[in-house]
Amino acid sequence: MKIKKTNLFVIGALSVAILAGCGGSVATQPTPQFEHGLYVADYGAQVTKYFSDMTGANEGVRDFSPDKPLCQAFDKLGRLYIGTWGGKVMMIPSPNAVNFETMPISGGYYIKIAFDSDNKIYVADLSGRKVIRADDVTGKNMIEMDLTPFTIDATDGPVSIALDSSNRIYVVARSAGRILRFNSMTDSSPVSYGSVGSTVGKFKEPSDVHIGSDGKIYIVDQDNDRIVRLNDMSGAGWISFGVIGNGVNQFFRPSSVTTDNSGKIFVMDAGNSRLCQLDDMVGTGWVMFGSHGTGTGQFMIPQNILVH
Repeated sequence: MKIKKTNLFVIGALSVAILAGCGGSVATQPTPQFEHGLYVADYGAQVTKYFSDMTGANEGVRDFSPDKPLCQAFDKLGRLYIGTWGGKVMMIPSPNAVNFETMPISGGYYIKIAFDSDNKIYVADLSGRKVIRADDVTGKNMIEMDLTPFTIDATDGPVSIALDSSNRIYVVARSAGRILRFNSMTDSSPVSYGSVGSTVGKFKEPSDVHIGSDGKIYIVDQDNDRIVRLNDMSGAGWISFGVIGNGVNQFFRPSSVTTDNSGKIFVMDAGNSRLCQLDDMVGTGWVMFGSHGTGTGQFMIPQNILVH
């Protein structure tokens, strides 16, 4: 992995030793923390990008080539994790870190990462058609959950994973047009919602699931060019937003959705190579930025949006 900008995502100061007097006592400043803002995994450009806000200000870039970053997630200690198409899950402990820890797994397409209340790591492995859980990046107490019995066919791996406040596990079964909720890694009877289609209660190639701070479920319905919000897994409170296009209130094959603590909604509009923000599910306060390319404020194939 190559770092294109070393001042990327930094807040705070490096730990330093200051000798004082004959005793040589040491004063330590705080380890730098990642900046609050927007983090984008751009699979096509093989980079991750940071922006401080929806104007695209203070852009920072990390080059992961030849790996292709698919997702990013912060754990409870503020460390950044990257999942790649190249079969790696890497933990970046601080913004200035050069050497990263890598989970002892390989060969999968690690498309989404999540953490439970105990800071255990969950990885959605698209190619392996499974969810992997471990205590930490070392792989301690690693277990796997095979999703093949719950999807439409043996090639339908999970494309997203999320956890709610009760540590229940939500998985997107893409080809089946379903969201699955497991009570635990050993649950053999998950709650299922959705089927293939374009009307209420149906999805076409959903690509992401996110649980808001209020417990509501947000889903990217990729081939219907919209996002959907549910109150719960019964489908109560269904509301959808978006139609195909490249204008205001429009998406083209969106890939990812998340929310911030104030309830603002952020959508990675992958097919339009842009990031969109809206205040609610009717499009109030719509803001967008981005265009296709590898330059400043541009995206090639943006896969994942993360708010920190």
